[in-house]
Amino acid sequence: MSDFEDDDSSIESYESEEEEEVEELDPAVEECLRWTSEEVADWVASVGFPEYRDCFLSNAITGRRLIIVTASLLPKIGITNFEHIKELTKKIRELLRIELMPWNRSISLPHQDVQAMFLERKCPTGEKSDKLTYRDFAKQWPGAKFQPPLSNYCSLLPKDQQ
Repeated sequence: MSDFEDDDSSIESYESEEEEEVEELDPAVEECLRWTSEEVADWVASVGFPEYRDCFLSNAITGRRLIIVTASLLPKIGITNFEHIKELTKKIRELLRIELMPWNRSISLPHQDVQAMFLERKCPTGEKSDKLTYRDFAKQWPGAKFQPPLSNYCSLLPKDQQ
């Protein structure tokens, strides 16, 4: 075989090495994404908030919708006790394995949590979201290639180009 001919075995080994680098979505999180609103309501009751079971049921919060349940959304669905809001959002983050970002983190930094970014994309319903897999998302995720925007781009150009 000449140096210029394709060696299929080396291509296959390269592809398998590349695939090994991509982590899989946590199986517990994957299971949560399939929950019905009834299962979400049961989970809410099981973590100590049976009084809010109907809030989740009447608003049809499924496993995929649980991704977007934040402290600002809970009052809109009928949960107004601030301590309960804090505890429920903490439990949701723990369930979905989403890390809490510090309030003072610069918005110019890339997102650190690939799984959280995937969950945001997976949340909406529809054919595109349904087909999205964690493996495909992780391969295409631009976080590794993130470049913060130049806020003062014009001042970097030579004066004759401004």
